[in-house]
Amino acid sequence: MSKLLHILPIFFLTTVLLSQPDGWSPTPNPSSGTFIGQATINGIPAGEGDWSAAFDEDGNCAGAAELVINAGTAYINMPIYGDDNTTPDVDEGMNAGENFILKLWDSSEDAIFEYSTSFDCWYNSNGAPMDGCGNFTEVYDFPGGILPDNPFEDLVTPTPSSGVFIGQATIDGTPAGVGDWSAAFDEDGNIAGAAAIVINAGTAYINMPIYGDDTTTPDVDEGMNAGENFILKLWDSSEDAIMIYSTEFDCWYNNNGAPMDGCGGYTEVYDFTEGLVQNISFSSNWNLFSLNIIPTDADSVLDILEPVHSSLIYVFDEQFNLIRWDVDHWSDGIGNWMGTEGYYVKLSAGGDLEVPGSNI
Repeated sequence: MSKLLHILPIFFLTTVLLSQPDGWSPTPNPSSGTFIGQATINGIPAGEGDWSAAFDEDGNCAGAAELVINAGTAYINMPIYGDDNTTPDVDEGMNAGENFILKLWDSSEDAIFEYSTSFDCWYNSNGAPMDGCGNFTEVYDFPGGILPDNPFEDLVTPTPSSGVFIGQATIDGTPAGVGDWSAAFDEDGNIAGAAAIVINAGTAYINMPIYGDDTTTPDVDEGMNAGENFILKLWDSSEDAIMIYSTEFDCWYNNNGAPMDGCGGYTEVYDFTEGLVQNISFSSNWNLFSLNIIPTDADSVLDILEPVHSSLIYVFDEQFNLIRWDVDHWSDGIGNWMGTEGYYVKLSAGGDLEVPGSNI
């Protein structure tokens, strides 16, 4: 994979000791197996107050525990719970054959890291350590870097009208990964559906409700209308990059929450190869940004930043060349964007920027 986009505020915040992150609270039940190992961050043992967590393929927290520090080594000693078969309407955790991902919370930085590969070794061992699934001598190294914010989560407005779109998602022919999301947008740019990609036996599945426009709220457009097209997007969480599927879909209809006939299918493969979009969230004041794509709609740094011109004050490159407003026009001392450069941007207000592009 290419380098991640880095958005770094140019100021330092005082960190405070926090409890484990929201959503890191598993539901204990009779089915469990304990995962053990050593945790490091960029080769250095994790610290006091850090936590590990395990998440199933549907994003449920199946296990979480504070690390145990002993003689300078940080140990994971974490029960991972199964799905309780006495509560069929609730998914509490792991099912047989399901993969899980491992995350680490660095309490000193309030940063969450995700281990590079998923695990397919869970089984119910009645709470005992699982053979072949972790070991006290196994070292799990988490590369430093804060996970990017999910650009689709919590933006959809569920309504009584919906149909489920299903399919398989690949990126340049390779299955999408754990933590990736799909989303559907109507012709007015409203997000009508979004869901985490479900990984099963190495295949990445889209299983996404797409909601219609609620007829009881005529002044608000929540989603799809009859005869309207939608576009499909995929967020690659490992690259923090959004890709747009090459063709639109004209198949949506209200199916009362069931899969839509003729609109997706479990055997249909949707390969995302073009239409990369890099999302950038700027804070007010100074920011440092770079791109992990080649912009397709603009050549110069000034043109790339056009959507935030109203709050743009200065831009510096690494040689301290400058872009600034000069009475009635932009004075551009930087010129064309360069992939090897980082750019310092000062804004009077925060804002979001979408940069369409192609792979570097």
